[in-house]
Amino acid sequence: MHPVLFSIDGIHIYAYGLFVAAGIFLGSGLFVRECKRYGIDSQVAGDVIFNAIIFGVVISRVFYILVDWNFFISHPVEMLKFWRGGFVFYGAILGGFLGFWYTVKRKNLSFAFALDLAAPFIPLSHAIGRIGCFFAGCCYGKTCHLPWAIVVKDPRSLSPLGIPLHPVQLYSSAVNALIFILLYFVLKEKKRFHGELILEYFFLYGIARFFLEFYRGDKRPMVSQHLSYNQLISLILVFLSLILIIKGKKGKKEF
Repeated sequence: MHPVLFSIDGIHIYAYGLFVAAGIFLGSGLFVRECKRYGIDSQVAGDVIFNAIIFGVVISRVFYILVDWNFFISHPVEMLKFWRGGFVFYGAILGGFLGFWYTVKRKNLSFAFALDLAAPFIPLSHAIGRIGCFFAGCCYGKTCHLPWAIVVKDPRSLSPLGIPLHPVQLYSSAVNALIFILLYFVLKEKKRFHGELILEYFFLYGIARFFLEFYRGDKRPMVSQHLSYNQLISLILVFLSLILIIKGKKGKKEF
């Protein structure tokens, strides 16, 4: 749509970077506030967030580069232009998970409990970040002829130009916002064991992502003609999280 929101003295402010940063900033701030409610020092919470973000950003970017390796090996400078878009969400989840685990263990916190504190704010941050995808044109949708289809005209966009597309980035943003509402305002009050909220997040997001992938039109690694690797990962997440939720509700205090 509009990859560059505005320019100041030749310096471009990219929508993607702005919205992703806004999502991370809001989610991080709410996580720190949630930690303080449970007696966790804000400095400790800040260290957890910092390492999770660093690990998440790096691994997410590496995944994106590997998906389109032939392009990046021919244009190595493009590897560094992360502010223009180019991250793989499941890579961010994996990296963030590793950074989170590394830090909470060093701080002698319960890994599952800390993940539950963070769980609602992951989809909230994601919802805001997906708006950046929409403006940048990455993760674009398939061709459609629905009343709400979008037609991209900005040549700087990563989307195909001049054809009606599903605004799948906005679908994703809306779904993530709904998951945040469910986790924070409904499911949090019904939690029975440490780790339940993060498992419920993986379950809900896995289902949503599986179906959202059918509306994606961008280049993605595929398992088969009709199944992407993102969908395969989603199915695995749904299956594993459901098993662990069932086990947890049978008496485990922590997954």
